Amino acid sequence: MKHERKHRSEGKGTPVSKRLYLADAAFTLALTSDDEALLHACAAALCDPHRPLLLGRRSCPPEGPVLLGCVEDPLRHLVQLPLAANRPRSGPRPIDFYGDRPLGALPVNSDAPDKSDGDHHSGEVTDEPMSFASLARQYRPRPLYRRAVQLPDTAYEGFGAGHLETLQSYIDTHFATADRSTR
Repeated sequence: MKHERKHRSEGKGTPVSKRLYLADAAFTLALTSDDEALLHACAAALCDPHRPLLLGRRSCPPEGPVLLGCVEDPLRHLVQLPLAANRPRSGPRPIDFYGDRPLGALPVNSDAPDKSDGDHHSGEVTDEPMSFASLARQYRPRPLYRRAVQLPDTAYEGFGAGHLETLQSYIDTHFATADRSTR
């Protein structure tokens, strides 16, 4: 069977979308809530997911543990966890922290003053689901807070096995629970 070389009618072409993919990026998230049952349900789902976890595409599974543990003061650990990054060659560079609540209470021990206090809106993101209907998905905006913090040189652990060993040591020392993902 031969393929006919016809042009598609107006509006019937292949949809083209622009996408941005990050390679070799590292993110750490502190999930907080006043609903303790919700936090435990999220931890259980991350420890034993029903389907493989993916970061945007099937070819992008997360590397290392997805759930590091459950702790009482997640913001303190968020700024103290070893970073999967090399020390900047061009001098100290601030690390960005983002949240949907003010970040002024972020417990930072830094000699350099913050450029922003994190207590004021820095924008909005429209990603809070209102409807999951496949043909009528709807999202509402939520506030975005940003705080750039200068972390000490000791926070930078580089990449690879050395970083993962340092991270595991930190988790074993500071996290009282053994509820963490092995995937």
